[in-house]
Amino acid sequence: YNHLKTVQKRGKTIHPTTINLPHFERDSDLHVITQEGDRLDNLAYFFYGDSSLWWVIANANNLTTLNVKPGMKMLIPK
Repeated sequence: YNHLKTVQKRGKTIHPTTINLPHFERDSDLHVITQEGDRLDNLAYFFYGDSSLWWVIANANNLTTLNVKPGMKMLIPK
């Protein structure tokens, strides 16, 4: 994020644009089925120990929101 333009909004620093590169699936990647109440930030915390990495899961699954429906098959990149 260091090279991206930032915007201050309601006292928070926002990175308005990023370029998402395609994810090429690897044998080490995981597949999970979402459950009621799952969100990408919670999944990122569970698998990576850092909820701010939600965008990695979103990018790999072509999602644009933190919320996911129960029963979705999700790719979790390693």
